Amino acid sequence: MNKKKIGIKNLKYCEWMSRETNCFKATVTVDDEDFCHAQDEGKGGMTYFYPIDSNNYKPIDELEQWCKNNLPKWTSKYVPEPMDMTLEILVGDLVCNKIERGEYAK
Repeated sequence: MNKKKIGIKNLKYCEWMSRETNCFKATVTVDDEDFCHAQDEGKGGMTYFYPIDSNNYKPIDELEQWCKNNLPKWTSKYVPEPMDMTLEILVGDLVCNKIERGEYAK
């Protein structure tokens, strides 16, 4: 298995726009290298992922598949059956952790 270190940086969070989900923009990193941009509008919809310098979404799709195949499944009190980890869930958790620690720009 090719282990990857996935993180986020340059987090910009807008509390007043966060309704059902966190409204944010961030850079997703893989092995400490900029990989793609992530954005959530805070309206309860999905997090969108965009390539940094091109229109090539294939690496993002491949990272999504890597997350499903290599990271532990997740559960919650609302989802009792184990579910595959997704890039969206992983990034959402990373964003929440940084917000809780106050590590973001407004």
